[in-house]
Amino acid sequence: MRLRPTLRIPAALAAFFAFLSAAQSHAAATPDPAEAALQRHDLVDFMANRETFLVKDFTGDAHQRPEMGCELSDFGSWYDAAYSGGINRFWINSLRHHTYDQVGFNTTQDVGEVAVFFQTPAGGVIDGTRGSCRVDWYPYGWTTHTAEDGLRVESTVVFTAFNTIAVLVSVENTGAAAVSLTPSLLVTDRSDYDAMTGGLISGSAEDGRLAWRNRRIGKSSDPKDYSDALRIGSTLGALSVSFLPRYLRSARGDELRTALRDSWEPGLSAPNGAALARAGLLTLPPGGRRDFAFYLGAGADGRSAAKAADGASERLSRLGAPGVLAAVRKDWNDYLAGLPRLHNPSLDDRTLYYASALALRTNRILLERLPESAFAGKDGNAGQPVAADAGDGAHGEVLYSASIPGRGAFNLFFQSDACWNLLGYLDINPDWAEGHAVPILVPPCIIMDPHFFWSMWELYSRLPGRARERAFAARVYPLLENDYRTWLTKIDIDHNLLCATPNNWDDGPRADLLFREATDIPGQWNSWWTDWVNFSRDRFLEDPASSSQLAYGTVVLGRFAAILGKTKDAAHWKRQFELHVKAIDTLWDQKRGYWIVTYKHSLRDTVLTSSVIYPIFTDVCRDPAKIRRVIEQHILNPREFNGRFPVPTVAYDDPCYYKQKPPRQNEEGGLWRGNIWMPEAWIVVKGLYKYGYGPEAASMARRLLDMMEHQAAFTRDHPQYACVPAEYYDSRTGAAENNRRFSWSSAVAMDFLLGNYENERVLGANPSRDVAVDGHIRELFDFKSGRNLFRVATEGRVFPVVHMRSTDGLPIESSAGVDFRFEDPAGNFAGRTIAFTVDPSRWSVVDASTGRGLQSGADGRYRAAIGERLKLVPGR
Repeated sequence: MRLRPTLRIPAALAAFFAFLSAAQSHAAATPDPAEAALQRHDLVDFMANRETFLVKDFTGDAHQRPEMGCELSDFGSWYDAAYSGGINRFWINSLRHHTYDQVGFNTTQDVGEVAVFFQTPAGGVIDGTRGSCRVDWYPYGWTTHTAEDGLRVESTVVFTAFNTIAVLVSVENTGAAAVSLTPSLLVTDRSDYDAMTGGLISGSAEDGRLAWRNRRIGKSSDPKDYSDALRIGSTLGALSVSFLPRYLRSARGDELRTALRDSWEPGLSAPNGAALARAGLLTLPPGGRRDFAFYLGAGADGRSAAKAADGASERLSRLGAPGVLAAVRKDWNDYLAGLPRLHNPSLDDRTLYYASALALRTNRILLERLPESAFAGKDGNAGQPVAADAGDGAHGEVLYSASIPGRGAFNLFFQSDACWNLLGYLDINPDWAEGHAVPILVPPCIIMDPHFFWSMWELYSRLPGRARERAFAARVYPLLENDYRTWLTKIDIDHNLLCATPNNWDDGPRADLLFREATDIPGQWNSWWTDWVNFSRDRFLEDPASSSQLAYGTVVLGRFAAILGKTKDAAHWKRQFELHVKAIDTLWDQKRGYWIVTYKHSLRDTVLTSSVIYPIFTDVCRDPAKIRRVIEQHILNPREFNGRFPVPTVAYDDPCYYKQKPPRQNEEGGLWRGNIWMPEAWIVVKGLYKYGYGPEAASMARRLLDMMEHQAAFTRDHPQYACVPAEYYDSRTGAAENNRRFSWSSAVAMDFLLGNYENERVLGANPSRDVAVDGHIRELFDFKSGRNLFRVATEGRVFPVVHMRSTDGLPIESSAGVDFRFEDPAGNFAGRTIAFTVDPSRWSVVDASTGRGLQSGADGRYRAAIGERLKLVPGR
């Protein structure tokens, strides 16, 4: 028997191995904080410190952009908040105007800067500027931790209801002696902007609260655009209120201490001003602690602000400050936990998914509009604002649950952006999505591409319940019809069914022929915008992207007409669609294999952009060979669009790739000239899946998600944003660019993660790829007739996975038998059956095992259990 020789290890090395073993054991026993939060189902903590609502400092007279363009809001409020240091120093901005003429676009939004601090009997100020202060960021707001002069202060800012903010404070005496403190709150701002004068800030005490009103003057002098009011109270009782006719820009430190020594008045009426609200004196023994809150109600006028403040006061009285925070945390946790489940997500997938859902909740806004009838004969891009109370209806206004691109960055409602935003809201709450419909359609949007046609069909198809679907169709059909006719009369003025608008592409190269003639002032990005709008119409820029979406309007209108029993209308829209098809065909370039842009009816531009997918996405291309050529030769070409970071707006190898618009076309740059914009990427991915390129669509979606999830190398200065949807991305590096928490990118991320981009599939255009279908199918359409062949009823926010195979190797639509089943890999349909319909003129449904026919219910729908093996056979 041979003995194994003994290995002698030096004592120091043995100690190191022992330490390493212990460390590994500890690491194994101590889960990652994010994993630990998931294990205890605390999704709020899982998403803590993954974004910020920060303004580094209040300096200068210009409106300051928050870090990464992100501000806090909730409940569809008309106001945002962003933190700027100290115990709790933040600003409040107004989004109430919602006009498209860019009034208030990143300017003149301030309602007031707010700062919480304590005063001592000796005149000292404790505001966090002379102690240590750190902040934790949460989906619902932020919590600060301040240590200064023997005090430990925690303070949290949250929205507790529509237009209502609570500042929750807990102060503890960590010293050895008792202390006396006066909890105080400062509000300060100015009213004059853009070198204009005549604004007015007014203030007074009102029933133990601070009353504040800022009537600002800027690009617009209309009070309805810029007037906002605050009502501020405290759980500590009536506030002592005084005013100073001076704007305290920094709202902190020495400037605040100096101002407190001035003579403050009982009222304010001046262009600039500050208000000081003091609670009663608090005395804390050593180790003593006190919880309290300030609450702020905001509105268009004092009455609506007071109404919001009353609600906050009642809630705080009933729950207390700690109870309010607990309720807010639970609400946000329930929101995230209630989202549809993902199938086998990675940690990064979860982070991106929740970050997207949080962005969409924050970016939701209740638009106050006059009803549709008030806009008869008008057109524009955002409608007219009404300065009245939310829900008051004093002027016949209606509140619509809509959204903006990004709080703090794009604080306006854009009809075109909202077409993509609502995709994400459909994944979250169909009610929030449906509220977008009327603001998108009324008044007709004529300076952005008509995305609203496909958007309204997507919205209709994902509303639960037939009665609701039909009611929606009845409501939007006349609005869509009006929008279509508006485009034919105001955009397509030569009546050839070809057109263009500035759309979302801004400086996109599809308009380079026009840009060569447009005004261009160096350093002024939009100096050419008016010419873009006018020349595209008057000089006949004809773009396949705009034109195809207009053509798709006849498809959607035809479907709605059929649903509503309008058979004559349906026949009309079918004939109109055929005319559009012929028009789009005139833009086809056979040599290059894609549709091109023309200008003035004679000039041609062959720039290759991702928009070549639009005639396919919109079903306007009726030639299967062209569909395959565009997709296989261009969209899936790694040298053009299908690289590591896929779907640049301009092909990688096109001369216009990352070159500026004329007249600086030889200089590096451009916004829509190579960057990846997620809405356009969604169009491409959905178009690929729709026409049978499912694996390629999934690969492209996965690469885009990976790009969105891995931004750490590009966000070292803002590590919280390593996995937060951005406005756009650099297709050369994958780097996120510009604003974060952007609505349309968030919506697309959720759609990709849930697989909802797979909702539609066309059969008959690609026989070799039509033998099988796998995906989250909502509808199968026949390519030749456009008929609906198979539809899964909308009974949730997602759809089950359909696995469908022909039994004889023929394409599904011509097969003698098609096996299929529903699967639920993510667990969103536990214990439920799946309702679906088939085209009875084409198929019957039988049990795949027994051949026994299934009977549809009284509603005409079949029902099947998850995993049940079924078969489609030729109709009987």
